[in-house]
Amino acid sequence: MVAGRPLTWRIQSIPGDFTEERLKSCFHTDDKKCIEIKSLVPDVTNYDGDGTLTATILFSPREPREPRAEEYIDFDIDKDFIGFTPLNNPGQDVYADIIAVTGLAGHAFGSWAHSYQKMWLRDYLPRDIQNRARILIYGYESQLHGANTAKSIISDYGNSFTQSLMDLRQHPSCRDRPLILIGHSLGALIIKQAITDLEPAIRARLPVRTLIFFGAPHNGLEVTALETLVKGRPTQTLVSELKRESPTLTGLSERFRHVAKDMTIHTYYESRPTSTVSEGPDGHWERRGEALVMVERSSALLNVEPEKTRMKVDGDHKEIARLRRGQGGVYPNVLRIIKEALVSASDQFAAAARAAQVAESEAEESYVGEPAPSASADQNAPEDTRDMLGDYDDDNLICDNCYDEFPKTLEHQHCYICSNGNYNICPDCSGNGTSCPGGHDMVSRELECEKEEEGERNEEDSLGPRAGEATGLGE
Repeated sequence: MVAGRPLTWRIQSIPGDFTEERLKSCFHTDDKKCIEIKSLVPDVTNYDGDGTLTATILFSPREPREPRAEEYIDFDIDKDFIGFTPLNNPGQDVYADIIAVTGLAGHAFGSWAHSYQKMWLRDYLPRDIQNRARILIYGYESQLHGANTAKSIISDYGNSFTQSLMDLRQHPSCRDRPLILIGHSLGALIIKQAITDLEPAIRARLPVRTLIFFGAPHNGLEVTALETLVKGRPTQTLVSELKRESPTLTGLSERFRHVAKDMTIHTYYESRPTSTVSEGPDGHWERRGEALVMVERSSALLNVEPEKTRMKVDGDHKEIARLRRGQGGVYPNVLRIIKEALVSASDQFAAAARAAQVAESEAEESYVGEPAPSASADQNAPEDTRDMLGDYDDDNLICDNCYDEFPKTLEHQHCYICSNGNYNICPDCSGNGTSCPGGHDMVSRELECEKEEEGERNEEDSLGPRAGEATGLGE
């Protein structure tokens, strides 16, 4: 590593009770002054706040040594950022997952950072959207040369992203959460491939609503220089797929048109040339070749009805995704789009819950069971679940999943409430696998109105039957 060059690292599997100071204390004393903890947030499987944490840490001016052996615990430290990395600690009202996928030979973190100190997805966006979304970056191995290169094609990357995404969203609290996907260069093609390859049933479980593309080579990338460099290497096939008007890209765009009708797409394209890559005398690749526009405007635009934004960025292919805050770039425009998508996502999330409840109700109504009791049935039988209830207060809860059901029904009156008191679930919803979005434990709560009704029934029983009421126990 070159002395004086700051580098961001990722630390995973940090115990959930660690603070920034506790984490920094794990390193050697003379290394602490080189460490700046930029984020410390729940990891991707920490839904209830009791799991492990993930940190992004800036080391400058040198790489630190491994943490002290006695303090190491079970840390997982890397600088490659492969897979998902969470960047914020979202609040209780999480309306969407925002996932950014980097480009060809890119870095999952560095490709979005405009300086070693600032990266907009971590340092600007969470605060600007009041942490109403979970923000993650996704990294994958796409180096074109070196010892770690592998023979992968666009469909391989798309399939890996799909599988990782499904694993990420297994928990009930985020299973139906809308997705906002951001792709740079090859990352945009990976997103398209993943969406296109999904079976309809699986696509319904991954509700992609908004796509934001930076320098997406829908019709091809300028790869003339790369073709020469990768000739005979494992990555030659991938580069061939990315050339202009390749059969792979043409077929992908055609298939994508048919599945993108319900999405909103926002496109940003570069306006400046980028220095091409050439091989130096020492065998290292450097950007010292001819400056060319990597993705022409005609390639970056999809020209489909869902494409609502087509905006030029004053930057080259690398700079296009490294957004700066302020009015001089496209960040304000991107922020507005994300905010609008979050408002829409909150409505969609609520609509999905209502649709699930309607489906459940229809399933119950279609069930052929015993006939409903007649008017002459035992007056002490449970009331019809469609009877109206009184006003709801702290002692008369209603299931949050069934809040939109009118009239409110007695079957949703007895609820389970989460340990922090903010979420209620009726036995029916709980039985269907629903749980608190915050991951809290659910505890049964007996309602005051039920206690009062039981007391009234006991009092009536002690007084004997009412006038005109049958004394037998007939059906």
